Amino acid sequence: LLAFPEILDKAELEDLAHRVRILDNIMSEKVPSDELLKTLKNTRLLAIPATYSQGGFEAVLTERCKLLETLSKNVEAARYIKNHWLGTTSVNNGLAQEHLDAVMFDLTTGKHSITLCIQEKVPNSPNKADLNCKASCNIEKEWTISGTKICKSDENGYFIIACSVDNEPVQMFLIHPNASGVKINSSDSTISFRNTPGKSY
Repeated sequence: LLAFPEILDKAELEDLAHRVRILDNIMSEKVPSDELLKTLKNTRLLAIPATYSQGGFEAVLTERCKLLETLSKNVEAARYIKNHWLGTTSVNNGLAQEHLDAVMFDLTTGKHSITLCIQEKVPNSPNKADLNCKASCNIEKEWTISGTKICKSDENGYFIIACSVDNEPVQMFLIHPNASGVKINSSDSTISFRNTPGKSY
């Protein structure tokens, strides 16, 4: 049986092996977070889910599995890259094209992080009435977000938020870096939003 589902050619295998060797050298829990992030940027790992036209690699499952296997030696690295890949994929699939290019550039180059904020202190439920985070739209069709999510982030980068909206199903919103009204509470791993501007997608 093959270890992974796709078969890579010689050049692809050599490229993958090169990235794995670089990662192996820093996969220690004692490596400073800034050095770890620098390596993730230099190896272009943050661009894995993006298309070629977006500066990414469109990495197949074989490549992702091998890279994640190496990253799993460092819990912090695995958490960061998992969130980044999921967030990048979500934005790429849902955000309107006119807003997409600038966001994808920030994410593939590592200029900004992206964090998924779904969980809340109340029990999770598909019922929107149970969501603490609320989104409202003014007459100029500008959205603002208020509420608190349980998620861990070290910087005020991009955030993907699940919100309750009046008379609508639960919607997802993208909050841009350094947006107003964002408070990161590292003591209890929560992030609070107060009239924070966001984009529905």
